[in-house]
Amino acid sequence: MNFRSQRGTLHNLSMFDQTLKCLALIANLLVVGTAARSVNKLANVDSTPTQIDVALFDDSGELTHPFHVSFGKNIGEPKECDAEDGEICLEWRNGGKLSVKKGEGDRRIISVNGEGPLEVCYKLNGDHLYGGPVVSTYPAEHSNITELPYMTGDISRFGVVLAVAERYWYTSSGLNIKVAPESPLFITQHEDKFCLIAKNEFPYLVEPSLSLQWSTCINAKNLREGLKCFFQSYEKPIPPKQVIASPIWSTWVEFKRDVSQEKAIKFYNDIKANNFKLSVMEIDDAWETCYGSEEFDKSKFPDAKAMVDLFHSEGYLTTLWVHPFVGPGCESLDKYAQYLVKDSDGSIGKTVWWNGNGTLINFMDPKAVEWFQQRLVNIQKEYGFDSFKFDAGEVAYVPGMGKDEKSVRMKHPNQFTTNYVKAASKFGALAEARVGAEAHTFDIMQRVQDTNSVWGAENWGLRSVLLSVFQLSLHGYGAVLPDMIGGNCYGDQPTKEMFIRWIQLNTFLPIIQFSLAPWKFDQETIDISRKFTDLHYEYADKIMKEFKDTSHPVINPIWWIDPEDSVAQTIDSEFLLGEDLLVAPVLEEGAVSRDIYFPKGSWKDLNTGKVYTGPGYVKGYSAPLDVLPYFEKV
Repeated sequence: MNFRSQRGTLHNLSMFDQTLKCLALIANLLVVGTAARSVNKLANVDSTPTQIDVALFDDSGELTHPFHVSFGKNIGEPKECDAEDGEICLEWRNGGKLSVKKGEGDRRIISVNGEGPLEVCYKLNGDHLYGGPVVSTYPAEHSNITELPYMTGDISRFGVVLAVAERYWYTSSGLNIKVAPESPLFITQHEDKFCLIAKNEFPYLVEPSLSLQWSTCINAKNLREGLKCFFQSYEKPIPPKQVIASPIWSTWVEFKRDVSQEKAIKFYNDIKANNFKLSVMEIDDAWETCYGSEEFDKSKFPDAKAMVDLFHSEGYLTTLWVHPFVGPGCESLDKYAQYLVKDSDGSIGKTVWWNGNGTLINFMDPKAVEWFQQRLVNIQKEYGFDSFKFDAGEVAYVPGMGKDEKSVRMKHPNQFTTNYVKAASKFGALAEARVGAEAHTFDIMQRVQDTNSVWGAENWGLRSVLLSVFQLSLHGYGAVLPDMIGGNCYGDQPTKEMFIRWIQLNTFLPIIQFSLAPWKFDQETIDISRKFTDLHYEYADKIMKEFKDTSHPVINPIWWIDPEDSVAQTIDSEFLLGEDLLVAPVLEEGAVSRDIYFPKGSWKDLNTGKVYTGPGYVKGYSAPLDVLPYFEKV
């Protein structure tokens, strides 16, 4: 591998391919100017003192997916560095190193090292971007993120919503990227470019040398091929079939923190009286004597075991809301201090969460994890709960996290979230969590983050539900659990129309979850809601089949069956159940019709029997309030 330095000196950096030496020498004789160029079978590298441009060769010899590297300073001339067989290794005299090595198959592993900040940017050139943080924009290039620290957070902490922080990205032309968990990652996502950044800034530890490492498969030419680089198959946790077939009913929206045993049982009886199906009764927030005691408040739940036994006696499962905090005033705060996150002086660290001040269980400590799990096992033994709803778990709640000079920093912050979800996964596929980082393989339901009772996507309303499901599916999460029908009623209240359109959206998603009761509206709402929960029940075998099929996710964007269809790549209001059921819910306020884009193939309308042929639009499909457009591939 040969390159020309600024002074025109010819250097030999590697014996990777001796046959290239003569060709490279001839090429170098033709190069003029100050740029240094390195070419071998792996990559083409052009270097000046201020920038490096790299493109990888695919197996056909074509250059693919060029990227730009900046070391944040003048790096001077390149020089030789040690390289293994099948590896490019370049160093620069003023600091900075680049290596490209072969991985399994057509995978390449790329590393950039230096004092930092390090920045690697891919120009999108009209491509669409997918993956990355689960945000309320789709495709992801519209998210307009600039140098976001890539850690799990919450809107109340640092103004970011990043419940799931998986390190995969894809573009419509086949670029695929997986960033190593050890890299101190920041990201920029704009319509014209996507950048990976490593810096010695919050929330990461200060290191004398930074490393930004990622892998990519060089032969992928479209989205599905890019996904295949990291997901050869889609093994999925499979919840109990009754949970797939019939809704979960939570006490949260219906009662918020004013829940009690009496109210939960009345709610349960009302569900049955209105002839709604039921799989799980979920007892949500405010059942404890204080947050973190994990003891029932006897004034609200005088006999929690009798309540659970009642639900079980009629064939229903029961879950309980839990979290990683311990509140002030709890006996357990001092009694179990050894399991809590400490400040640098050894005192118990303090944090703030949505229920006030508190402390946090230390999921970086295996003994604390074991203690946390055993407490939940004890609850199961005493009361009979089948599993748990695990809330929170974001790194942003770690005591001392902040943007000032004295804030806590961690080498690998998202490991806290990974450990939390791993601990939750002990309680089986009926357990649910809302956070994730390197967590898609865990046997657990991944809940879409809290949604608001509004129509749009911008404020995590109705339109955001499907966008979150898409992104979680692309990250390999199989058992995706949409949030509650109608949203969480945080201030805004859903209208009858919104509630009905919400249940229609959820009809062919993997699992339905209610809390706000349909009978809060009127008889028509009850009838339509029951109609679509019954339709979901009828398709339970189909949904279960998609869980067991490892060739694709359960829910897919419509480009899945034609990844080079440029129109399908941007459709954010239609989806596929598996590969052969197309669903096009109405998501606009006041709409009684919608345009529907059909990907390639023939699609039978399961409302009317009419067959449509794609690719192409059908304009103004009639969809009054009681109609959900859905189609079967024939």
